[in-house]
Parts: sequence; C-alpha cells; structure tokens
Amino acid sequence: MNKSGILMVGLLAGLLVSCGAPAPVPGRSVVITAPAANAQLVTNTPVKVEGTASLGASVTVAIGTASPVAATLLGPAGGRQPWTAELVMPSVGNYSITATATGPDFDPAEATLPVKVVALQPYGIWQGLFTLDGTASGGTVIQDTIVVSFEGKWFRLGFPAGFVYGVTEGWDMIDKGGFRMVGTYHEAGGMFRDSYISDEPWVSFYGVTELGEVFDGFVFLDD
Repeated sequence: MNKSGILMVGLLAGLLVSCGAPAPVPGRSVVITAPAANAQLVTNTPVKVEGTASLGASVTVAIGTASPVAATLLGPAGGRQPWTAELVMPSVGNYSITATATGPDFDPAEATLPVKVVALQPYGIWQGLFTLDGTASGGTVIQDTIVVSFEGKWFRLGFPAGFVYGVTEGWDMIDKGGFRMVGTYHEAGGMFRDSYISDEPWVSFYGVTELGEVFDGFVFLDD
C-alpha cells in the first residue's frame, strides 16, 4: 500500500471514532473472588458468586453450560465495580463458573473458576414422627417417634412394645430385618408435606414391607 493509501485508512478510522464508533479499550477485566477455587459445593443448593469488574461493565455469570444470569452491580470501590450473583448448583460433577464482563467501550472479558459439585453428606441428629399403616396385613396404624443419628449411623423407632433400632445408609434407614425406609433430604424453603413452607431442612422416609405395610415418616434437625 502506498503512503496515500495508508493515510486514507488512518483518516477513515479517525472518522469512525468521531462518528460514535469508539475503538475497544484494552486492559478491561473481570475477576471472581468467591467461592474459592476448587471449592466443594452441594448439588441443588444456591451459592453466592462474587467478584469485581472494570468500571462501566455489565456482568453475567454461569456454571457449566447453564444459562447465564445477570449479576447485581454494587457501589464502585477502589476503582473497580463489585458484583454478586446467585447460582443453583447442578448435578454432581466438576464444573467451571464463568463470569463475563461487557461494556460499550471494551471487548468482553472472562474469568473462570473450577469447582466441584458434590452430594450433601448425611449429618447430625434428627428427630420426628412416623406412621406405620399395618392394615394391609391385618394390623393397626401405629404412630410414634423417630430419632436418627446420621453421624453415628443408627436410628430408633418408638413402638408400643418398645424401641426398634437399626442402621443408616446414606439418608436411608434399614432395620435388622433388612427393611429399607428410603430417606430424602429436603432443603429449607421448600414445601413441607403440602402444608407450609419450612424454614429449615427436613428428611422424609418412605417404605413398603413385603406384607404391604406402609411406613411414612419425617425428621427435623435436632438443634
């Protein structure tokens, strides 16, 4: 290209900038400050993701291939734009959390953070109630108490004739005869038995014996 051609290209570039098409500004960035890299996060639970970006940026955040969510921008601090977003953790596995910053005067910037999503491990001592409907086998309906120690891996059921003990496996209870009462962990904020929103987690149990007797129970964490 001759000198006159180079000069013409320069003039056109300057004209574009003056007509409202600003050139991208290099050096823009976004960072993720929380959670920590390689953190173990529990599946199906909300997690707060935090970070900062260049001033003037809008930020979206996503985990894995999930749709990104718009981050909430906080007041500028230290020449940066703090932001926060809440993501619900997907199924168990290894993922990357990606934050993307965009703005009218700079190219998009990305930050990634590796995390591991794990299943919630049974914990604590829980207490509640159960119903055993034995009418299918000619028996009666029994209602009494449950105590479960997931840490100690044992449970105790109250019966008119005395206590029945067994072991736990995951969230399940198994009596000495091998009858399994399947346990399901429920997050706080969910509907408790179609009656009200529970502000604390709970565990439900369900099982049907070979005789058709139906076991149905629930426990709350013993504070």
